[in-house]
Amino acid sequence: MKLPLVSVIIPTFNRGHCLSRAIKSVLTQSYKNFEVLICDDGSTDNSYKIVSSIKDKRIKWIPGYHSGLPAVPRNNGLKESNGEYIAFLDSDDLWVKDKLRIQVTYLLSNPTILACATNAFINASAKSYFKIGQDKKVLNTKKLMINNEVITSTIICHKSVFDISKGFSEKENMLGYEDYEKWLKVSAVSDIHLINTPLAVYKTNSIDSIRNFKINEIKTKNIAFFNLLFFLFSYNFFSFICCTFMMIGINFYLFLKKVIKLLFRY
Repeated sequence: MKLPLVSVIIPTFNRGHCLSRAIKSVLTQSYKNFEVLICDDGSTDNSYKIVSSIKDKRIKWIPGYHSGLPAVPRNNGLKESNGEYIAFLDSDDLWVKDKLRIQVTYLLSNPTILACATNAFINASAKSYFKIGQDKKVLNTKKLMINNEVITSTIICHKSVFDISKGFSEKENMLGYEDYEKWLKVSAVSDIHLINTPLAVYKTNSIDSIRNFKINEIKTKNIAFFNLLFFLFSYNFFSFICCTFMMIGINFYLFLKKVIKLLFRY
C-alpha cells in the first residue's frame, strides 16, 4: 500500500537561528513520504539562505510579505500543499523522530478520524506539557471550549477538514488565538484524538514568540467562540445551539468568579 503524502507547513519570520533545527527534525523522520513547505512572512535575516543550502527536493520555500500574523504564512502553505494530510511545525519547535509514522499509522488504522494531536516535551526537558487522562483522549468542541489542549506543532489533519472549515483567521483581533479558533472549528468537523506520547518539543520561552504578546484572553476567546458559532450556524445547527449555551455558561462562570474575587478582596 502506498503511504499518503504529508504536507508539513512551517511558518517563519526571522528565525534563521533555529529554522534549520526544525527542518532537520522533519527530514530525519522515520516516515519519509512528505513535503516541507517553509512559509516565510517577509524575513529580513538569513532564513532563505539557510533553507536553500539544504539540498532536499522535498523542501519548498514559499515567500510572502510581512504581515505579523502567523495565520498568513500558514494559509499560504495550505494553498500550496499537495498532501492528503496536513501537519504543522512552528519554526522554533522540534519533532521526535517517529512522530509522523505514529500519527499516520493511527489515522490510517482509524479512517473515520480526521485529526490527531499528541503530547509534547517542554523546552527539551523530560517534562511533558499535558497530563492527558483517559477522558481527554478524544477532544470534542465542548472540551476545547473549556480549555485548549492542542499544541499546533503536534497536530495532523486530513486535508478535507480544511476544505470544510477553511484556513486560519487572518483578523488582527485573533492574533495569538488564530490556532485555537482553528482547532475549535476542526473539532466541529471531526473529534481530535490525542496520543499521550510526547512527539514534539514545544518551546514556551522564545523571545520573539507570538505567545509573549499581551492579549485580553477573555475577550479574544469570546471572539473565537463567536467565529465558531458563525461557522456552526450553517454547518451543524444542533452543534450551534449546544455551543451557544456552552459559551453563555463559560462566561457566566467567569463573571461569578470575578464577583467572588472582588467580594473577598473586601
